[in-house]
Amino acid sequence: MQKTATILASALLLGYLITELSVRFFPQNFMALLSIAVLGFVLHGFFIARQTQTMKEAAAPNRDQSKARGRANNRPKQNRGGNKNRGQRRDRHADNRQNQNRHNNARKPQASSGPKEEGEVKWFNRTKGYGFIIRPNTEEIFVHQRSIVSDDPQSRPTLHDGERVAYVVSKTDRGAQAEQVVPLD
Repeated sequence: MQKTATILASALLLGYLITELSVRFFPQNFMALLSIAVLGFVLHGFFIARQTQTMKEAAAPNRDQSKARGRANNRPKQNRGGNKNRGQRRDRHADNRQNQNRHNNARKPQASSGPKEEGEVKWFNRTKGYGFIIRPNTEEIFVHQRSIVSDDPQSRPTLHDGERVAYVVSKTDRGAQAEQVVPLD
């Protein structure tokens, strides 16, 4: 939007300058009007090219960061042309899925079986899908919506503030989390 507005503003300014110059300095001389118009359009083209280059340079650090991230993941560059690399591309996509699964599994609880505790829901935001439970020792423990046990697979499980729940405490890379949460009320 900003680029379009800049181009439109510069084109209007250019048109005004060409008209003003030709009327004031070269009245009734169409060759001079044509020369000024051509010169103006060439200058306008240089202006737009410079704007585009400046915008690309401003976006360049983002591309460098993504390249660095790609190198950090040790993903080799592969030739995308031709049919001979089609199998390699499939393998690369499979590797990406495996890496993503590995990343997702790292956040999952290490153990979700053990003694059950009972606590009270401090607050739970259904829109965000998470909340906190107050443990018997008055500490707070995180609870995610996917950890709530529900009888109805069609509805989204939720908890209510002040509701009594039973749960299993599991350790994640971000701390303790409630798993297998069952409402008691």
